[in-house]
Amino acid sequence: MISIIIPVYNVSRYLNECIQSVVNQSYKDFECILINDGSSDGSEMICNQWAQKDSRIKVIHQSNQGVSKARNKGITEAQGEYIAFIDSDDWIAPNYLNELFQPIEKYNVDLVVCGLQQHYTDSTSKNYSYKTGIIKIEKQFTNEFTDINKQFLLFGPVIKLYKKSIIQKYNINFPPKYTYGEDLLFNYNYLEYVKTVYIIDQCLYHYRIIGSGTLSSIKRINQFEIDYVQWNILKDFFQRKNLWNHYSISYLYHRLWWCIYDAILSFPERLKGKSIKYKIQYIKQIVSITEVKQLPQYIKDIHVPRWIKICISQRMYRLLWGIIALKHEISIISTWWKR
Repeated sequence: MISIIIPVYNVSRYLNECIQSVVNQSYKDFECILINDGSSDGSEMICNQWAQKDSRIKVIHQSNQGVSKARNKGITEAQGEYIAFIDSDDWIAPNYLNELFQPIEKYNVDLVVCGLQQHYTDSTSKNYSYKTGIIKIEKQFTNEFTDINKQFLLFGPVIKLYKKSIIQKYNINFPPKYTYGEDLLFNYNYLEYVKTVYIIDQCLYHYRIIGSGTLSSIKRINQFEIDYVQWNILKDFFQRKNLWNHYSISYLYHRLWWCIYDAILSFPERLKGKSIKYKIQYIKQIVSITEVKQLPQYIKDIHVPRWIKICISQRMYRLLWGIIALKHEISIISTWWKR
């Protein structure tokens, strides 16, 4: 049996579509655990109604404790051999569970991952997928493992079928103290005990980008600190698992560059109300990380103004602050003038 875990919090607008897509699955041997995490918009009533209609649906109501604790509660309640996570504002294709289950039964792999289609509020969409096949967590598969990271297929808990035995044996859970990035921590804790991953090139999961106000869209003051911790988790994993060659190193340093670039260029918005001294110190701390010295040899193909590359790689934090702050002020004045 597959246990589907869906954390629910104030998503009444999308919840019926999500649960209906689960009920419509061609694969029938599943339980669906809805963890209502203190909803106040009627989502709790929708959960109860579905539980009354389908005996495979179970509802757990709890006070609002966050998505990590909701998912962890689902794991403890799961009765199936396999676990799949779905976000309550998304939906899945009718053959989603069947396609994920077949490889895990046929090849006895430790994790199955499929493609994902992102849907935006302007009705556009974008696919993320990788070619079908088995990838081993071994040196000869370094490029393939790097590629599925490039496609963001290992960062979230959705689009995957996990073995509950691995989760239970090694006590893997979502760290409640994190409000962002807990998905990556969970997956890489799980991957620590994985030998083989099966990839399905079909985009069977539909991921809805709702927009501002979601956890992924919030501009945090400590965003770079969070990103840098995650980057080090990836780097340590690649090194320990002997997945370390020019291709994977280049990917990791490209990823680090964009973390630095985003943190520095967005500081006027992130640090509103903070003193000039605080803002300068913020940029100084970012460009002071030891890996900045290695950046120039990996970011030659990145198309951004050369002065930004030079300032970051040479750790010219005062100049960075001055130019970006000035550009921000000019932008505000220009917007005001046009009005």
